[in-house]
Amino acid sequence: MSNALENGLFEAAKSSDLEKINEMLELGADVNAKSDDMDKTALILAANYDQLEAIKALLAKGADVKAQDTCGQTALLHAVYRDNIAIIKELVKAGSDLNAKNSDGKTVMEVAMGQSNIEVIKALKGK
Repeated sequence: MSNALENGLFEAAKSSDLEKINEMLELGADVNAKSDDMDKTALILAANYDQLEAIKALLAKGADVKAQDTCGQTALLHAVYRDNIAIIKELVKAGSDLNAKNSDGKTVMEVAMGQSNIEVIKALKGK
């Protein structure tokens, strides 16, 4: 169950409010806390809201790039669904698990191939 600091962190991550992200973490928010709504971390929320700067800030503060929500989706998978190449590249560079499976048993690459977006596939392969 998240507390007020983590809730503030989640909201800041959705809007790339870097000042608030840093403030919440300095006050003791857990960078890897999971929300009451589907166990999303701030990193997953940032990916879901296309917030590259928040992702960079959270990764710098130790966010777990391999964390999964209740559907087994990582921040990387959210970025793939949103076709966000810049975020995909950042998360791959940070060590995202390309073999992690969501609750449907699909890997990130399988999801990307199902969407037929060649640029996403290239980004996942580090190209």
